[in-house]
Amino acid sequence: MGIMSIVKSVIEHFRKAGKTEKEISSMIEQAADKATVNKGITEKKEYKKPEIKAKTTAEQFVEAVMQTGVTAEQVKTAIMKMSGSQGCTNRRDTNNWRKMHGLPMRRKQKARRKHERGKGADSH
Repeated sequence: MGIMSIVKSVIEHFRKAGKTEKEISSMIEQAADKATVNKGITEKKEYKKPEIKAKTTAEQFVEAVMQTGVTAEQVKTAIMKMSGSQGCTNRRDTNNWRKMHGLPMRRKQKARRKHERGKGADSH
């Protein structure tokens, strides 16, 4: 016998005893609450929704720049410096990029190697 058949037989006994549907459902709910081991699992947790900050538009950005008294050319150069426009060229100069693209690797300069010769762990 499964759980559902047991519950159905209990409901039939209550109906034969003359109980109403509301009384039967409340008794079954009480019995289920008593039998529940982890009561917190069935409760739904309400999480706080993150606050969405209003994004600034291009017009607001231009107005803020104009209020500071900076020229458009200065803003352009500052943005170019901040954005790292040189990053693409620097990336191509790394040995890893050159190796992956089949280019010859850059080697350390001879003078630098001579200078670092005595810096090993045994040089004390």
